[in-house]
Amino acid sequence: MYGAAVTPPTAKQIANGIALMNSTSRSSLRKVLEHAMFTPARRQKAEELMKEADAATLLRWKLKAMEEIKKYEGAS
Repeated sequence: MYGAAVTPPTAKQIANGIALMNSTSRSSLRKVLEHAMFTPARRQKAEELMKEADAATLLRWKLKAMEEIKKYEGAS
């Protein structure tokens, strides 16, 4: 009558999920940083910082970068 028991994820599955979220967030931020307003030096600094950042931090940075782009394009 009831479904099969659900087993909790293993530590490896959790680690893989976290790694995937971090990788996807880095990729997403890199795409935003391709905008012309970001200098190569700023992109390089971002790459260095991204190495140790978690997905939540990366997504906050992406939002801030997108806000900067909006202001930049509004001022042009």
